Amino acid sequence: MASATTSSTQTSNSLNKANPAVQMHPELLKAAKRGDCRKLGDLISQEGAFVIDIEEEHGEPPVRSTHTYAPDSILHAVASGGDDGDKFLTSATMICDKTKHLLLSTRNAKGDTPFHCAARGGSVKMLSHLIDLAGREGGDDGGGGGGGRASRLQLALRKQNDGGETALHEAVRWGDEEMVDVLMSADPGLAGFPRNDGASPLYLAILLGYDDIAEQLYEKDNRLSYSGPDGQNALHVAVLRSERMTRKLLTWNENLTKEGDGSKGRTPLHYAASWGYDYKRPERPIDQRLQARRAKLLLEGDESSAYQSDNNGLFPIHAAALGSNLDVVLMLLKMCPDCTQLRDDQGRTFLHIAVSKNGSLFWLIFCNYLGGPNRLHIQKDAGKVRRFASVVNAQDNEGNTALHLAAMAGSPLIMLPLIWTKEVQLNLQNKKGETALDLSLRKMPSGVFYGLDPNLMIYNLLVAAGARFGVHKDGEKEQAPALDEKKMAETIKDSTTTIGVVSVLIITVTFAAAFQLPGGYNTSDKPGTPQLAKNYSFEAFLVANNLSLFCSTMATISLMYAGVSTVDITTRMAAFVISIFFLNGSARSLIAAFAFGSFAVLAPVAGAAAALDWLGACLLLADIAWFTFMLCLFQIVLINRLGIKQACFCTAASMVGFPLGALWPYIVIAGFMAYLKIQKFK
Repeated sequence: MASATTSSTQTSNSLNKANPAVQMHPELLKAAKRGDCRKLGDLISQEGAFVIDIEEEHGEPPVRSTHTYAPDSILHAVASGGDDGDKFLTSATMICDKTKHLLLSTRNAKGDTPFHCAARGGSVKMLSHLIDLAGREGGDDGGGGGGGRASRLQLALRKQNDGGETALHEAVRWGDEEMVDVLMSADPGLAGFPRNDGASPLYLAILLGYDDIAEQLYEKDNRLSYSGPDGQNALHVAVLRSERMTRKLLTWNENLTKEGDGSKGRTPLHYAASWGYDYKRPERPIDQRLQARRAKLLLEGDESSAYQSDNNGLFPIHAAALGSNLDVVLMLLKMCPDCTQLRDDQGRTFLHIAVSKNGSLFWLIFCNYLGGPNRLHIQKDAGKVRRFASVVNAQDNEGNTALHLAAMAGSPLIMLPLIWTKEVQLNLQNKKGETALDLSLRKMPSGVFYGLDPNLMIYNLLVAAGARFGVHKDGEKEQAPALDEKKMAETIKDSTTTIGVVSVLIITVTFAAAFQLPGGYNTSDKPGTPQLAKNYSFEAFLVANNLSLFCSTMATISLMYAGVSTVDITTRMAAFVISIFFLNGSARSLIAAFAFGSFAVLAPVAGAAAALDWLGACLLLADIAWFTFMLCLFQIVLINRLGIKQACFCTAASMVGFPLGALWPYIVIAGFMAYLKIQKFK
């Protein structure tokens, strides 16, 4: 190792005096940084001011050193300066003439040689100049012929800094083909370092998108290093960066497809498969179709890579499912259909992972692989259906099928394609004797819950489809979760405040509307009576407004009982549900009152505005439309599985019962208005 030190003659009584060499060091550094070769020469020539001791490194192997190096030498500073004119080149020549072998030996605190600094500064001229100087120094050393000089120069160029990089890495980082050519001409084997540990120049070029430089490196030395960090190779990064380089690497070295990385043993195909669209992070810029094309290239180069697992037993198709990469999953299913049967260390197929990790991906796999809920298409390829069913019915090490995992995931959209496919077994038990119905019952909400609670919907769907409870070892049936009375009391307490405010606001609005009637009051004929008293829409407004006032009052009274802690929890829950029922009716009645009142006032003079009011009122019923859509979707799935006869009663009850329960205020208003109409005719 070479080190540069400054010293001056000191006596025993000069310890407290300033060191002249240390005082001159800033001037020396300033001159080096500015390329002031005249000043630099003067300072170096001062006797005793700058003494450099060299410890030569004969035969140093081109591996990363763990030694502690000195700070930047003056040559490092000059090499970093660039090629502004010839002043830095002249300064470098001056330093090398004064300090023999410094160029080939010295390193700074980070292990950088002057070649690193020149390349990092982006100076092709400085780098070429240093290489020429190094060749001359090799000759002065008496190394013999050209072979000896080449060997000394190669050792210097192949030195790696603390980051495991040579000067070629810095040239690649610049994307400078000329600089790369200078280094590779001086040492054609330079792209071969590091060989096994760390990012090679080829890996770095592909990572940074410099495909032309990557090809340039291979043309100079076809035995170059393909290594990358953490045991990766260049193909690992190529499948994520460049289709062009993926093709090239498969041509250059076909064995790269079989190499796994150091931490998890994942092959390049695992990398290509795992990078897909993240539904939870839609901003992630990944083109799935592009990834699928690159993965296809890997399979065409070595189809057996689809059957190579990582250290956790995950195959590429599992990685694609984990990465939500639908296109790669479908491509693997097309090119290697038997991949569906591959299991990881936990006994899971790719569908187990798709169900448990990403329900949207499972739905897309179902729609694309089987053609979705299109029975005619499925009948044309019954083999796909059988393969799909065999994979869905496959049990992992715990005995769980995809249906079990769907029940545990609590996603009705995952459950729908499983119920749709008749070949899927609903009553398979896991090792604990549990069926999917047992697991869904365990996740059922207790106490007061939302009508479209996902776990409730899954349970009802399984029951309607004919699922049964498992036969447990202890002979007992699975029980629904017990009611946590303390938690439910807190939930009701928190909810009554918000609902109470809404209820009181509706009472205030409807009470005010009863005295501030649409159209105003008569002032001449029958003063104090409504002007629109004989208008049919006005009568409907009064009915709807009074019904809203009645419902909101009932909701408020029910909330009084629900919010009293001395009342038992069962009564409080019942009162809370009643309050929700009446508050819902009150809100819908208020919407009708607004529509009828606006129509009564605007219809004679602005029919279009009156129609828009009705349209807006209808849009406020979107929640009913969503409920109805989900019910229809469930009923279609049940009809497909059970047939129209078995599912008919359930379908009729759902289609009739829910609208009646949601739209009852409008039924009451319509019925009362019909009654008034009949009375007028009498």
